[in-house]
Amino acid sequence: MALKPRVFILNKPPKKTSQSILYDLKRKLPKGFGKIGHFGTLDPFACGLFLVGISGAQRLNEFVHQEMPKTYLAIGKLGVLTDTGDPTGIITQKDESRYLQETIGSFDKEFIQSQIDSLVGIYQQSPHAYSAAKHFGRPLHEWAREGQIIEKPQKERTIYKLEVVKYVFPYLTIRATVSAGTYIRTLFTDVSQKLGTIGSLIALRREQIGHLHINQSLNPLTLGSDFYSQGLKMDEVLSYVKIHLTIEEQKIIQNGGFLKTELKPSLYWLMEGEEVIAMGEVKDGFLRPKINFQTLS
Repeated sequence: MALKPRVFILNKPPKKTSQSILYDLKRKLPKGFGKIGHFGTLDPFACGLFLVGISGAQRLNEFVHQEMPKTYLAIGKLGVLTDTGDPTGIITQKDESRYLQETIGSFDKEFIQSQIDSLVGIYQQSPHAYSAAKHFGRPLHEWAREGQIIEKPQKERTIYKLEVVKYVFPYLTIRATVSAGTYIRTLFTDVSQKLGTIGSLIALRREQIGHLHINQSLNPLTLGSDFYSQGLKMDEVLSYVKIHLTIEEQKIIQNGGFLKTELKPSLYWLMEGEEVIAMGEVKDGFLRPKINFQTLS
């Protein structure tokens, strides 16, 4: 019997790849879980909040990305630049100036905050050359490791909040709440430039996605075979209005049909009892299925 769609909040440890986490979960899930997918990769050196969906819930990926900002805690080192922007790369540049040591080294948290506040808001950013962004179907990091640095055009991102958490020269810790697609490695480079130097990350932790927090997470390394019961229902992840359907309405929706409605244009959860059976969308006075979960895996 197929399992109901569920989303799991995991705490990815450093050095584990996102794909290895999925592989481990597959082995622990009972038969009938259908397909599995994650809601945004984390680099191997990074750790923190990692969302995984099964049995159709993985289809929520694009909606989570669009609607739920992400919060990261990032630690970087000023005065050093690596080719990857993180500790996995090789050092390509060092700032050995007196300005770095004597001036930037004497900054306090409040002054640094005042210098980087201008980054908050609409923000233009290009994907890092060593990122998972695609170029002709291949991740940029694959091109870069073959010696071809691909420069992608800038895209509009949003920095909702940028906070200086700690500064002990040359190490700077920031917390950033950002829109989907924002590369924290690149953001830290821009922060470093605002201070008059260069910099690269040495550690990165994803703390939050929307209202889902790392404090709610499960340890993927210690999960037992019964962890399915700890998953979230889809309406606990995205807070759309719920519509409880009659049996006849359920049949129409599950067959891809439309229902006439006076509801305002939006997305809705279509319910059978306490379980979501479809994501519905209202357009032009009709409620139609956007995703039918009972027919997907």
